[in-house]
Amino acid sequence: MKQLHRSLSTATFVCRAAIGIGLLLTVAGFAGCSARQAELAQRLDTSDDALRADQETLRKQMAAVHRRLQLQADRLRGAEDELVRLRAEMLVAGERSDGLSSRWTRATETHPVQARPDVTPALDAAALYQQGRAHYGERRYGEALRPFARIVAEAQQSKEADNAQYWIGECYYGMGKFRQALDAFNLVLAYAKTEKDDDAQLKIARCHLSLGQKEQAITAYRGLIKTYSNSEYVSAAGRELRYLEDP
Repeated sequence: MKQLHRSLSTATFVCRAAIGIGLLLTVAGFAGCSARQAELAQRLDTSDDALRADQETLRKQMAAVHRRLQLQADRLRGAEDELVRLRAEMLVAGERSDGLSSRWTRATETHPVQARPDVTPALDAAALYQQGRAHYGERRYGEALRPFARIVAEAQQSKEADNAQYWIGECYYGMGKFRQALDAFNLVLAYAKTEKDDDAQLKIARCHLSLGQKEQAITAYRGLIKTYSNSEYVSAAGRELRYLEDP
């Protein structure tokens, strides 16, 4: 019986020891879980702080962008308002101008403004003609053109007009400007009464010749011979015509 009692005591002790060890292990396990949970909670808190910081930074950036956009919108509205104001002022100014113009028109219709007569000194065509001939005699063709052109433009009815037109052609011919000379000589023939028609006809033929226009030159020479048969230039025209027809 004593041996049985000892065995039971030993078994009881072993059981109690095992239970104690199990309790210790359980407590240790709970302690480890608590530590991990605390670490995890700390990490979560740190992540939350970083997230909140990022959110605050983003909020500030968006607020700055909104302020810039608002400022630009205000400037655009200001510019648009100024443009509207300027357009309104222009419209009002135009209406005022139209009103002033209408009042001025009515006033001038009621009390017409008397135009002052232009006083133009008489043109001395004869003196200008002599001046042009003097320049031409010195082969200053450009200077000779000016007085001749004034006579043609301002003294069309003078007896020097047709001669001046002819010498315009001679000036261009002397400068080698045969196209302008041809035009000038043709204008001589437009004068109803002129003593330079046969002279101009001979020069027309020579201008065509200088321009390399053979057929036009032949026609002009023949025209001189036929139309101005008593001209002193008939013999020259016939001679030059033969040069073209019988090379």
